[in-house]
Amino acid sequence: MTNKYIKTKALINERKLYKISQLTSLLGITARTVRYYDQLGLLPNVKRTPGNMRLFDEQDIALIQKIRYFQEKEFLPLDVIKGRLFKETATDSQSITIVADNLLGNNHPKIHTVPGADSIDTPMPSRITGYTNCFQSLISQGFTTIYSYHSALSPNLEAATIAANTHQASAKIHILPTHSVGGGHHLYVTAIANVLQASDSENEVEMYTEKNKGLVLDVFMSDNLNLLFPKTETVTKLQQDLDAQRSAFNAIVTFKNDTFQLIDYYQNNTDAIDSIGLIIEEEAALRAGYLNAIAITYNRLYAEANALTNQFKSAYPKASISVTEADSHTQSMIQGGFIGVSVL
Repeated sequence: MTNKYIKTKALINERKLYKISQLTSLLGITARTVRYYDQLGLLPNVKRTPGNMRLFDEQDIALIQKIRYFQEKEFLPLDVIKGRLFKETATDSQSITIVADNLLGNNHPKIHTVPGADSIDTPMPSRITGYTNCFQSLISQGFTTIYSYHSALSPNLEAATIAANTHQASAKIHILPTHSVGGGHHLYVTAIANVLQASDSENEVEMYTEKNKGLVLDVFMSDNLNLLFPKTETVTKLQQDLDAQRSAFNAIVTFKNDTFQLIDYYQNNTDAIDSIGLIIEEEAALRAGYLNAIAITYNRLYAEANALTNQFKSAYPKASISVTEADSHTQSMIQGGFIGVSVL
């Protein structure tokens, strides 16, 4: 039996969002300068804490460094720099749309899905045909730019890539992995769709896609490691140990860098739930308290999912929180207790 909670430096090992005081110290500029850049629109999509404090990410840092270079080395005024950094395209939001996996359901007007593509039983040729027909239909409706987002482990990523190659002459089709699974994929794509719905700029969509992909975190509690990991010798041995006391052990697993990582495992659900809460708390600290959305999915463990929901509502009152029971197909595949928590 391991400790109740192990600090997850292997999981999260660097700050993700910076307060303005941290940013100015890092870059050697004043807070007034940073605020002025933001007011001029040179730092789009700057995040804010529940208290309305600005938070900056690595893309913001790179933008400020470019702005300083243009000012100090090429002596360009800020309006010229803005035009150089954010060259608008002629594409408007009415000609842009999104295709995505449908892992937690979809009712967003900007997101299109392919029927049957999310079933593990669908063969690859059928997936390719489904995406080929989907892209063709959208192009015939007048869409000229399609962003096709797919969960990191989904075979739809390959199917959509093959299908897109037959239509690239008719439209710009961007095939993009979300580097997330389940609820994380859902939160990420939905947030991008909201940006598209509110914006008339293709650049806004692409910038938001880039700025937020590193903020998705997926954490899972499961007693079935074979569901999450490739069947390696190490995983098989650990699964055998868990199977010997299936009702007594739950593994805590995270998804990062397109791979699952085993963090720890626990004898009871209470300790496992506490561990998830602490992992999310550590993640929030690295974001200076910023958590925009939380998605909780579960199978069988309704009471535990409800406890987490109440905990997160208290700790992160400004975050949007959704709770979804696994569908029948997922339930038959998991065949055990499961909780997934994803944050953006």
